[in-house]
Amino acid sequence: MYMTSQEFNHNLAKAKRESLIDPVIITDRGEPKHVLMSFERFERVLEKQQKEKKSALDVFMNLQHADVADIDLEIPPRSATSFCVSSRCSRHA
Repeated sequence: MYMTSQEFNHNLAKAKRESLIDPVIITDRGEPKHVLMSFERFERVLEKQQKEKKSALDVFMNLQHADVADIDLEIPPRSATSFCVSSRCSRHA
């Protein structure tokens, strides 16, 4: 189930109820930002992570949940010029 941040703030009880069934994905400006799930499910994820020696992200990506399993995250590679924090940066010259 997906909820916007605004829906989540106004319907916390509903989000908590739904999270007992399946994880609730909370979006901010249309992008998934947070996941609310039952503590029992969270413990199962941690157990699986520890047993399989995988990262939490790997475990979550392998969950058999239609809402989460079908999300393709496309993260573009960072370029060396994407931001500048140094006074020696060519943009400060």
